[in-house]
Amino acid sequence: MVTSDEILKEDEANYLKQQSIYHAVFLDRLDAIAMIIVGLQSHGDIGKCHEIAVEVRRVAKQLKECQDQA
Repeated sequence: MVTSDEILKEDEANYLKQQSIYHAVFLDRLDAIAMIIVGLQSHGDIGKCHEIAVEVRRVAKQLKECQDQA
């Protein structure tokens, strides 16, 4: 018969594994956003300001989602 202590240890191991995966995905998402932000610095064409503004809004929304997740 499985004891409650064994069940708790198994649940804890599963939780830590899942948390580690979520953390890695979150860091990857932040890295991707950081790369986009760095890329935005290279834009200097006034003719593309509408496209850049759309991209900035999209990135701002992603950052807000990350902030809410943290």
